[in-house]
Amino acid sequence: MKTFSLFQLCICSFVAIAVLVACDNNNETPQPSPVTSAGNCPLVLNQGNFYDHIASSIGMIDNSSQTFTDSLFFKANQILPGNTLQDGIAYGSNLYVIAYESNVLFVLDRHTLQLKRQLTVNAPRDIIADNGYVYISNYDGYVTRMDTLMNQSVVQLPVGPNPEEMTIANNTLYVTISDGMNYANNYNDGKQVAKINTTSFTIEKFIPVGINPTRIASDKYGNVFVISMGDYYTLPPMLTLITSDDDTTNIAPASMMAIKEDTLYAIYNETDWNTYQSHNTIFTVNTMTLNRNTREDMQCPQWPLSIAVDPKSDYLYITADANGTYGASYSTAGYVYVYNSAGILLYNCQAGVHPVQLVFR
Repeated sequence: MKTFSLFQLCICSFVAIAVLVACDNNNETPQPSPVTSAGNCPLVLNQGNFYDHIASSIGMIDNSSQTFTDSLFFKANQILPGNTLQDGIAYGSNLYVIAYESNVLFVLDRHTLQLKRQLTVNAPRDIIADNGYVYISNYDGYVTRMDTLMNQSVVQLPVGPNPEEMTIANNTLYVTISDGMNYANNYNDGKQVAKINTTSFTIEKFIPVGINPTRIASDKYGNVFVISMGDYYTLPPMLTLITSDDDTTNIAPASMMAIKEDTLYAIYNETDWNTYQSHNTIFTVNTMTLNRNTREDMQCPQWPLSIAVDPKSDYLYITADANGTYGASYSTAGYVYVYNSAGILLYNCQAGVHPVQLVFR
């Protein structure tokens, strides 16, 4: 889940040392969880910081002991996980992880993180898997499809400038076309979502949405939601429903989201760039009725990076840089905030530097 930032263009070159960090409400130092512990243990993709020579890393949160263990990819393979980790997905027996600046797809063992294959892909931004295929959005204007056995020719489909996130619903692949590098011209060639037939791997149509569409997700009923990020100045980001007949309905301003079954969790981050004060509105949306519920009681870091919800448990996660405060060093450990399904903060835990994505196995 991924807005364009300097950190996404980092080139990380130094090895991070594996570390076990105790979380805020646990004074004892617990033992590290094994890499193979998948239940209740989401992986965290950390992009690191090029300017301070801090490498990307893959770590793991153990909710049982409320601890974080970093550099698991390095420990399993004795190499770094590429520059600028971007996204990952567990599918079948494999874990697929992409690194944007390194132009690489890592195929790992789902449980041990041992490297099986390493493939070159150009400017990968998002990855998704379905029906025996892996799909990767390429920031140079394509979507790449390959079978999970990696024994067939890779197929690339041109979709438009700077595609970002993807989702699959109703046997259809939806891809946000952001034109994110064309901000000087108001993202003129973005403002749309490509609707792709997964059988023929052809574009059926383009669905108009707001400026700079980036985030997209779908629920278990096939409802598709997209966040158009706006211009980051005067035009706020907007959460929009794409209906089954490809019409669009705006719901509310939102900066990031995660969906589980029929509940959409969203954060709207508003920042006054004169004072650098940030305010977050957290709300849920029933994806069937579109009823909204603002969560005034839910604690949130001031500068959240991402939100994710575990599809198999009641845990909700928000990641942040440097404990979520503006102006703090982006070379120090980020944080992951862990909530239950009711939105109650259970604990927060240090992660790696710039934790951008959680992957559930």
